[in-house]
Amino acid sequence: MSVNDALISRCAPDVHPVTINALIDTESGRNPYAVANVSDNESKQFKSLSSAIAYVNNLERQGKNYSAGLMQINSKNFKAYGLDNNTVFDVCKNIEAGAKILTDNYAAQKEGGEQKKIRNALSRYYSGNDKRGYVKEINYDGKSYVERVEQKAYKVPAILPTEKDSRELDDTGGSVFVKNESILSEEAPPWDVFGDFK
Repeated sequence: MSVNDALISRCAPDVHPVTINALIDTESGRNPYAVANVSDNESKQFKSLSSAIAYVNNLERQGKNYSAGLMQINSKNFKAYGLDNNTVFDVCKNIEAGAKILTDNYAAQKEGGEQKKIRNALSRYYSGNDKRGYVKEINYDGKSYVERVEQKAYKVPAILPTEKDSRELDDTGGSVFVKNESILSEEAPPWDVFGDFK
């Protein structure tokens, strides 16, 4: 399923789209009708809304713990986030609930930098605590949940706008100011088509 940035911005305006997309990829593989039967440790990928609803209704009758939808919202959280077995499969409502859970987990972090806080929040999203999401799991090629989410994010981060001229940025901003243009006249390696690698 295509979950574009416009949809994410509308349904989860407080969480970066890269993070939401990485979570969706990890949690459901982008299937809005994915259901994980947590009690029995099994997952199902449905092709229709009616099949997914019938399945979770059956799980509920059996008293099972389950998670559903794009961001795999746990049934224990349905009431708190205004969801039920029908609305949990609504793409926007599911993303909204998942983003709220992640935002609450992030806000609860008191120590560490921004990236440590988001990773701890992901661990809480997965397990309810700051530790379990870092545990390497055999079923996932020895990768932890946090690592699996990281792998779904972009390998190269988004370029951010700056108010400075890009040629005046120092090396912490992305490029280095060229102070002596004469260095460009030296013979460059054949792969350096612009002759500016030094």
